[in-house]
Amino acid sequence: MKRRLAQVGAAALVLLSLPLGLQGVAHAANCGGQKALPRDVPYACHIPGHTIDGTHFSADVVATGHVVVVNYTLDAPRAIPTPVVIRHHVGKSGDGGVVDTASGTIPPGSTTIRLQDSVPCRDGQLDVKAVYTKPGDERGLVGGPWIRNGVGCDSPPVTPPTTPTPAAPPAVPPTIPAAPPGAPPVTPKRPTSPPPANRPPTSTPDRLPATGRDEGPALGAAVLMLAAGVALLILRGRKPIST
Repeated sequence: MKRRLAQVGAAALVLLSLPLGLQGVAHAANCGGQKALPRDVPYACHIPGHTIDGTHFSADVVATGHVVVVNYTLDAPRAIPTPVVIRHHVGKSGDGGVVDTASGTIPPGSTTIRLQDSVPCRDGQLDVKAVYTKPGDERGLVGGPWIRNGVGCDSPPVTPPTTPTPAAPPAVPPTIPAAPPGAPPVTPKRPTSPPPANRPPTSTPDRLPATGRDEGPALGAAVLMLAAGVALLILRGRKPIST
């Protein structure tokens, strides 16, 4: 009876320690296990707890739809620091879903500590642990009620995958059509480069006559022969002068 009164008193302390806007919750009842049906928020419930490492741990839970607050109570102070942790899962603990964690340490000589998980929309098991706080270690389990902290939080939001942009196909070089049988092979023409701009014109050598010979020396010889013939005729036509 005394323990039950202490538990109810601890639940009342949790409610009184919350801000004014979080105190309008239902009266504390047994939270139940992970198979218990979740209650609509806001509400408060009590975890009777277990004896761990020689100390009995219990806890009171308040879910507001925005935060989950867990207040631990020890039946006697411990002489050493005592680690505690809460893990709020989406779905059942150990299924590999999304999880949010809050942790702390109860100092020697103290019998209470408060942990708070401020992430809403977690519909699943709330692991409340002490002393043995590693995931999967059942020795430290104070309780594991199913907590729905919010409305419409059955599954975390899913981001649609992005579709990668397809890469452009590689450029295909042009192909030369095959020549028909018996035809000579076709050699592709190489592109010619245009002449560079502002190049000075090149001089063109004098062209030869259409006959392909240079008639200058022959014409000079003919003129000399004609002159010699005329001079010979003149000499023959002169008469000797008598004395």
